[in-house]
Amino acid sequence: MKRTNLKKALAFVFAFALLLCAVMAVSVSAADETEPTVEIVSNNVYYGDTMRLMYAVHTENADGYELSVDIYDAEDNWLCEAVSGSTIEEIGGTDTVNELECSIFVMPTGVPAQNISAEFYAVAKLSNGTDEIKSAKHKYSVLEYLYERLLVTENVEDEKKTLYRSLLEYADVADRILNKTTEANAVGSYHYVKVNNGTMNDSVNAGVYKAGTVIESLSTDFTVSEGKVLAWEIVEYDNEKNVKSTLVVRDSEFAGYTVGEYSVIITPTEADAEKTVARLVTDISQIGDGKKIIIVAKDYNEAMSTEQKSSNRGVCSITKDGDTITVDSDSIQIITLVAQTDGSYLLQIDEGKYLNASGGTSNNQLKTTTDSTLSTVCFNILVDSTGTATIDGISEMDNDKLVRDVIKYYKTTSNSLFNCYASTYTTSVHAISIYVIEE
Repeated sequence: MKRTNLKKALAFVFAFALLLCAVMAVSVSAADETEPTVEIVSNNVYYGDTMRLMYAVHTENADGYELSVDIYDAEDNWLCEAVSGSTIEEIGGTDTVNELECSIFVMPTGVPAQNISAEFYAVAKLSNGTDEIKSAKHKYSVLEYLYERLLVTENVEDEKKTLYRSLLEYADVADRILNKTTEANAVGSYHYVKVNNGTMNDSVNAGVYKAGTVIESLSTDFTVSEGKVLAWEIVEYDNEKNVKSTLVVRDSEFAGYTVGEYSVIITPTEADAEKTVARLVTDISQIGDGKKIIIVAKDYNEAMSTEQKSSNRGVCSITKDGDTITVDSDSIQIITLVAQTDGSYLLQIDEGKYLNASGGTSNNQLKTTTDSTLSTVCFNILVDSTGTATIDGISEMDNDKLVRDVIKYYKTTSNSLFNCYASTYTTSVHAISIYVIEE
């Protein structure tokens, strides 16, 4: 008895014509402009005894072709052929949608409230004997329609919004009671996701997804300004179009947005290019195993570069801002500290590669090696409160001060570099500092 009353109420309130809302148009391109084309340009829901999905189909150069729309389920099983609107007196056979003349089709079977999250796939088809032209599959559900009307369509009357919210609430309860669906999987656990000027997941721009679904594979043709990077503005809404929170995610950091308890609208935008900042080390507690550092000339605007010369390391220009440096060049050598049991460190410059004070007692050398067992790749590190750092090798012959294993900055009027020298060597060498990458 209650179900009959509901059907009558729906039929009474919404037995009107099209409430068309614009959604993504999926087109079939043609090699020749005179060839027939067919596309589904819009969706809607027909309110009668039951709720039925509607499709607005636009064709070009289709004289002599028969137009039809096939409906499939999510497993690609054919379900039915949509009914031409001309057989339904209330809505008529054609309408203008997005300034295009369209034929209107309606699913012959209705969708009960407890199943409004079910997704259906429509394919519009032009047939002329053996010649057949199909549109791309067009996914839609009654649930998506309700969310579109609440969150996307402009100037929807308050009474209609009340109806849509009531239908959502009723459908959730009906799903849990009639289908015995758990609360975590019922209609109320699904939320609307739309990407403005872009696509997601299955190359669609909108859809309804269960909480916990990861939205990924975002793409867009959005043009980013010079000096900026692509970012995504993710705005969470409840079904009254109230904003709950806004998050801007840089594209390089985007690993997928997980649908929560609200619907979201995702829009491509731009953000400042990411800046890696390194801070001057003035206390040994600022560094440790796994920390990433930069070796810098204390009184000059140069840092050790990624350039490995025959026996020393090149330099890269930097700009100091107080106690910080913005790491804005790929030429700056970033070093990962690898702690050893004796308190010394390996200076790892790449996976499996280390700085090596290989000159012994006779040569000034700072090279690269893949052998982490050498004593010449281990360095003790000291810093003072002024930021002066000492990076001293632990070679067995270090006691006589003849081993050339102390990293220093060398500068003359014609040359500058980083190399290893004896601790007592002072000609044209200058103090160094360590800057640690802020996490």
